[in-house]
Amino acid sequence: ADAVRHYQAVCLPMSLAGRLVGRLMPSLSARAARPAPGIVRRGMASYTEQMEKTGRPLSPHVTIYAFPTIALSSITVRATGILLTVGCVGVAGVSATSGPEATKSKVQAIAD
Repeated sequence: ADAVRHYQAVCLPMSLAGRLVGRLMPSLSARAARPAPGIVRRGMASYTEQMEKTGRPLSPHVTIYAFPTIALSSITVRATGILLTVGCVGVAGVSATSGPEATKSKVQAIAD
């Protein structure tokens, strides 16, 4: 019952208002909307071609930037954390499937 009231009170008038605006002012209707910049449609140039025509440079590639020390430190910490997690899960998996003595011998074999 609440959903029906909501539809009658809010959705229906908005729908009718949208239709009215579309008929009275076609330039404001959703059908007259232009595609976003960079979207290639039939007969339109790609973003790269548009930039070449206007003489504007393309954005530089990420490889020309130097990473700050903090960023490299963060990446290293995350990578080592992932490797340690994988190692711990692997040791736990071996321990759960083989027993504690097999785990001790396999860890010793890896260490040697």
